[in-house]
Amino acid sequence: MDNMLNYRESFAVAPQLKPYIESYMHISGDSAIPSKSILPRPGTTLSFDFSGKYYNDDTFLKTALSGFHERPYRISSTNDSTDCVVVKFTAFGLSRFTSMPMSELTNQVVDAVNIFGHELHSFYHQLKEAPNRIPLLEDFLLKYFKTPSQIDTAIFTATSLQDIPLSIRQTERRFKHLVGVDLQTYIRICRFDKAKTLLLHKNPTRLTDVAYDANYFDQAHFSNEFKRLTGVRPGKYNACGDAMFADAKPKDVVLIQF
Repeated sequence: MDNMLNYRESFAVAPQLKPYIESYMHISGDSAIPSKSILPRPGTTLSFDFSGKYYNDDTFLKTALSGFHERPYRISSTNDSTDCVVVKFTAFGLSRFTSMPMSELTNQVVDAVNIFGHELHSFYHQLKEAPNRIPLLEDFLLKYFKTPSQIDTAIFTATSLQDIPLSIRQTERRFKHLVGVDLQTYIRICRFDKAKTLLLHKNPTRLTDVAYDANYFDQAHFSNEFKRLTGVRPGKYNACGDAMFADAKPKDVVLIQF
């Protein structure tokens, strides 16, 4: 198991948090996370990095908040070991912890202090030393949690625009405020995210089947869209993150899922 990383996923315990947090990821090991691309997903992330990490090759952050992305961003380690905790919010999740419009974070990676204030510095050190980090992390998040309004709940749960008591323009504006992108872009990223999952777990993997299962028009549409969002064709996709142990091979195109 030399030079391998341990990926452990857990899920929200507090009932208030469950609809808004997809999962928690703890990544650790005696090796660095190689420079990788983080692919678009329908949600945002909050990362606590206790070993050091660069974003997009030049920004060093201990507490990083990644908005809804329409294109990959890069991470690279600054240390020979890895220890970080990642909160994966659902599409609307981060909006429950800040009043900032999510559109201001779209395609951005910023210091999470910008959202949670300087209290985050002391919490970072508490979390680093905690033997059981998730309960402490949930207590912290609950301090910032805001119950959604009836309008926002309607947007979160709607199956059609007719379910929302707003005009179409008002709904579109509120959706972008809560998610960070318009509805069309959100659907596009959701389709791509489903395709990523199918590529990882479908056996055997036939690109035509993946394309139709993910609701693309055809394989060409799927392949072109995948290339636009990742820089590689789906046949070249190799992911690191779902397995408990993962080892990046330097010559592989490795795209990590947070």
